Amino acid sequence: MGPCLCGDTQCPSCGPAQGNWKCPICGEWADNGCDHIDDDGNLKQEFQAEAEERNRLECEADEAYAQDLERAELMVERAELREQLDSGLDESKASRLNARIDQIERDLGLTSSQ
Repeated sequence: MGPCLCGDTQCPSCGPAQGNWKCPICGEWADNGCDHIDDDGNLKQEFQAEAEERNRLECEADEAYAQDLERAELMVERAELREQLDSGLDESKASRLNARIDQIERDLGLTSSQ
């Protein structure tokens, strides 16, 4: 499925491609206007600090989500590796799996680094 080509200035895909944007304070499309957007279609100066703070908080939330997701993926990998170990493997394969499990546990802070 390719990009949307509907041409609607308020389509989430087409709007920004045509220079339209959503107000970072209330979410209204700029071409509709709102109390935060001036007559030229720009965010009013008195709302710049609030918009920047909202953007900073959104970036922090995105980073926290990415870290949580990475941690969850490591925990799933660790559980899958332990299941493989329980299934009975040759010594060489078991040694490699144990090494990876140890690394994951260090990355997750579950064991002390040596």
